[in-house]
Amino acid sequence: MRAADFSIARFKYLKRLLFVHGRNSYRRMSYVSLYTMYKSLILAFCQLLFSFFSAFSGAPLLNTYSLTMYNLVFTAALPLSFALDKDVSDEALENIPELYAESRKCCYMNTKTMTAWFLFAFFQAIVIVFGVMGIMNGQYMIGETGRTMDYWTQGLVVIVIILIIQQLNCLLLLRNITLVSFIVTFGSFVIFVVVTVLYSSSRVLSGWTNMYMAAVHLMSDPVFYWVCLLLSVVASLPLLMYQFSYLLPFKPLSLTRFVRRREQLFRKEEKNEHFWKTMRNQISVMKHRKLTINDLEERETTEERIGLLLQ
Repeated sequence: MRAADFSIARFKYLKRLLFVHGRNSYRRMSYVSLYTMYKSLILAFCQLLFSFFSAFSGAPLLNTYSLTMYNLVFTAALPLSFALDKDVSDEALENIPELYAESRKCCYMNTKTMTAWFLFAFFQAIVIVFGVMGIMNGQYMIGETGRTMDYWTQGLVVIVIILIIQQLNCLLLLRNITLVSFIVTFGSFVIFVVVTVLYSSSRVLSGWTNMYMAAVHLMSDPVFYWVCLLLSVVASLPLLMYQFSYLLPFKPLSLTRFVRRREQLFRKEEKNEHFWKTMRNQISVMKHRKLTINDLEERETTEERIGLLLQ
């Protein structure tokens, strides 16, 4: 064992190492990898779709400052919010080995999930670009400033909506929102607003481009806020529908959600060995009789649960 990277003093330590740390590590790394790919795809798709409006001239939708700071500052910390996320407690992972099967079956990161995120990014890019170009086109006048929209200003609206969507996605995907994840999620957007206003307000930073005072003028226009809100909600609808699809009666309930529901019904001091043994028995009966999680959910009363286990 002298050349080993690490050693395990007792064989029993493998249980927590695999069932708790192993599963959490796989789930977190999957979300970090998928989200990092997704946030870059949505930016690339927006630029690609803008080519239809620029006659494929190669003109960039976003200015150099936005392109440089997007991955470097504005969204750099967002994937890290998944590094502290937990979908179920450590006690549940230790007492219900069936939850570990999700990592063995690659449920979180596979061809299906990567394709879903790819299509999700493309859908959001369509909503953002065509929505902004359709509502705030070149003939739109920003408030009472007398300034009309140009592609630099349209690009600024696009990047604002993209970042708002990033915050919504993080809140929908996180299962355990902590103070750290909250600060990371909304702190990046606050940094974007401050930096953008300073950049747009300075003639030295923005140069002699149309970005000068663009952010200040947009912030004085109430239509800008309604457009950002509307397009952000519409673009996030697929994720909203997926996250709340478990409320549908015909949607199969996953084992993870079943365990999380059971944990929420009992206080911490009530989750003793008998509690976990009962839950393991329910899962065993379900697998033996080829029942679904929904079948167990339908038996809400204590008498029905006991009757199911004694049949």
